[in-house]
Amino acid sequence: MGHETRAASLAAEAYVYGAPLVRGLETVGLLTQDGLGSLPATAFNHFAHADPATGWPGDEGTLCSLAHLDLSEGPLVLQVPPSGPRYAVYQFVDAWTNDFAYAGLRAGGADGGSWLLAPPGWEGQVPGSVREVIEAPTAVATLVVRYGCALADAEDVAAVRELRAGLALHPLTAPGLGRGGLPGGDPLAEPALRFWERLRVWAGDFPPSGADRAYQERFQSLGLLEEGATPYAEPAAELRWALEEGEAAGRAQVEAAA
Repeated sequence: MGHETRAASLAAEAYVYGAPLVRGLETVGLLTQDGLGSLPATAFNHFAHADPATGWPGDEGTLCSLAHLDLSEGPLVLQVPPSGPRYAVYQFVDAWTNDFAYAGLRAGGADGGSWLLAPPGWEGQVPGSVREVIEAPTAVATLVVRYGCALADAEDVAAVRELRAGLALHPLTAPGLGRGGLPGGDPLAEPALRFWERLRVWAGDFPPSGADRAYQERFQSLGLLEEGATPYAEPAAELRWALEEGEAAGRAQVEAAA
């Protein structure tokens, strides 16, 4: 196997590795900036609610709400209304699309209350009113809320709408300007290499777990560990070819596994 072929093979491996991060955060960007499907644009730290009336009921038998969390300026307090015997699950997903916490019927979520959502490594004072601290592995995360609902029953749908009106997120301390969006990368990066620029910037901004950080070292020759100015503005022809070939091969692998 020649050097260029090995580089393309490595790029395909890097694509498969980085696709969950890039595609997941692209979805975050869509909802926070433009809206997603029938959901309107919804800022970080606010809830978007799926609804049968909008054509997106969510999973069968449930109504879904979601919030993209920006913890870059500190913890958030999540307030949850009591849901009683109704099915209720609160799922937390990091920037790499890994689940990192759940609350619900088995974790006291049915009783309602407040949870503290903390950024990585936070060591501040926890208010006494908080039931539990949930530390996110990345400074951007997603909260998915599902309430059981008989979607054909207008009264039950109305009851869930009233229930989730009690969902709230607010900063633990005085609110600041917040992130206001995801880092977009260096505008000098070639458009054809946008995936790689986003992976480079987002993997640096939202680093993975320790084991995966060590694994990322193997992609250094592709420019993915470079900080500051993009290596994808005027890359060498060999690198450009390897990245383009690797992206195509990696995408095919991801689609075949879906």
